[in-house]
Order: sequence, then structure tokens, then C-alpha cells
Amino acid sequence: MGFIHALPTETTLRLWDLLLLHGAAALFAASLATLRAVASPLASAEPGDFEACYTLLKSPHRYTLDGDAFVRCLLPLLEALTPARLAELRAPQRTFVLQACYSPL
Repeated sequence: MGFIHALPTETTLRLWDLLLLHGAAALFAASLATLRAVASPLASAEPGDFEACYTLLKSPHRYTLDGDAFVRCLLPLLEALTPARLAELRAPQRTFVLQACYSPL
């Protein structure tokens, strides 16, 4: 789970609570919430500055320190991820993932 190292400890523990309560949809919502948290700094990066974007996305600690604010951002996203919507979002990649998992080396 990449969030262990990407988010501050308190925020990660709150995410784990949501993961246990809501399942994998919580991880998808957390990804979207993280992107929202860093949206403003990403928008102000120089166009084409891959290094700045990569660094920001790799270490969003500064923008996700407030666990309460992160969860407040995450919950509406999580509520919108009904099982049907999650299946719809996963469907385009499902075949690729299954082939990668079950293809002989």
C-alpha cells in the first residue's frame, strides 16, 4: 500500500480505518483526495516540469498533514464510489490485469 510512505502517519491511520470499513473503494477515494490536495501546487508547476510534478506526487506530506481535512475531502469521493461505479472504473483495466497475473513468464 503506497500510502504508508506517501502520507503522514495520522492521515495513513485514518485511511486504514476507512479501508477496513469501506474496502478497496477507500484507496481509490484516497488517491483522488491526494490529487485534490496537491492540485494547486501541481497547477503552479512549470509546464513540462516532470521532476517537480513527480517530486510533489511522491511526497504529498505537506499537503495532507491535516488528517481531518483529508478525511473531509475523501468522504464525499468515497460516497460517490458505489460498487457499480467502482466496477465501471475498473472494467477497462480488468483484462490487462488478469492477463498480466495469469500469463506464463
